[in-house]
Amino acid sequence: MKKISIILMFLLCLPILSPVHASEKIPYFGVGAEVKKVEDNVYVVKTEGSKENEGFVFSPVGIKGGEIIIFQVELKGNATIYLNVDETDARGTFLAETVSPVISLHDAWRTIQLEVELQESTTEIDAMVLTNQKEKTEFMFRNVTIRKKDQPSISY
Repeated sequence: MKKISIILMFLLCLPILSPVHASEKIPYFGVGAEVKKVEDNVYVVKTEGSKENEGFVFSPVGIKGGEIIIFQVELKGNATIYLNVDETDARGTFLAETVSPVISLHDAWRTIQLEVELQESTTEIDAMVLTNQKEKTEFMFRNVTIRKKDQPSISY
């Protein structure tokens, strides 16, 4: 009887565990903001406006220290933002930060990029698009790429 109960419990939980019911995981995380996929490869970011430096972050894999990388993203909206790349080593110790100039977005898509020379001991980066003002805003992004300088893009 105990085996039958366990099997029944498993069968009842199976639809919950099924990939059909699982929500799609996106690789971008909000920083004082909500990030939602609105169509294939297009996301909207809605900031809370409670502080500066709200937006989104992602941590690409396969980063190697000592390389020069290009962080590139297409953006549009009515916000003032900047790109930011934070570097950490294998122990999670902060190493360096590279920040772009402040950029005003508009209603047309705009490609923004930031070149970063990684520290030798860098094993992970956090690539971010953040607001520079304390205001509730909304912007969209697509085609996020990280690539080695003079190499093809790796889209995320």
